Amino acid sequence: MNEENIIELIKKEVMRYIKFDNILNKNIEIIGEDLLLKDELSKKFEISDKGECLVVTTIGIKEMVALSQGTYDNDYCEKILKELLNGKKIFLIEEGIAWRKYKKIPLSLKVIYEEYEKKIEKYGIQISKRLEIQEKLIKKSKYISEGILDLKKIKNEFNSSKVIEMSKDVKITELAKEFARENEIKLLKR
Repeated sequence: MNEENIIELIKKEVMRYIKFDNILNKNIEIIGEDLLLKDELSKKFEISDKGECLVVTTIGIKEMVALSQGTYDNDYCEKILKELLNGKKIFLIEEGIAWRKYKKIPLSLKVIYEEYEKKIEKYGIQISKRLEIQEKLIKKSKYISEGILDLKKIKNEFNSSKVIEMSKDVKITELAKEFARENEIKLLKR
């Protein structure tokens, strides 16, 4: 390796740490009953009522149904809906969704609840596993709930993202996959 290559490599590593450090200063808002998750996130992020995004650690069946209908029936649900309407990025913790705690739920009822989840995901609320939330908050990620991810879209809308998450319904063109590979963009279907 020549001297220029070594200097360039060092620059890239330093920039990576600078970007990572700036992200850790991210301001987030957390609501819900999961105090352990709140404590864990407070070690890496600044917790505030005016955070850049909202992490919802728990949600009841009644709140989920109301959100899927674009309405609210209590202060907790009103907070989520108003933040959504104001364009704030919202993450809902999968393990905190009340209906998921039941093991013997009838299949037809499970299908209904999954439809409610799909509706709120279409509104832009991301359902995330508890263990993945820190990574999602740290990494610059985008979410697509429907349609096609083609080369034009990935270049124009998602080029600055390092992770593009999408629902299972989203179709990806081969050129978009190739562009993602070349630019080290992760494509995740959920």
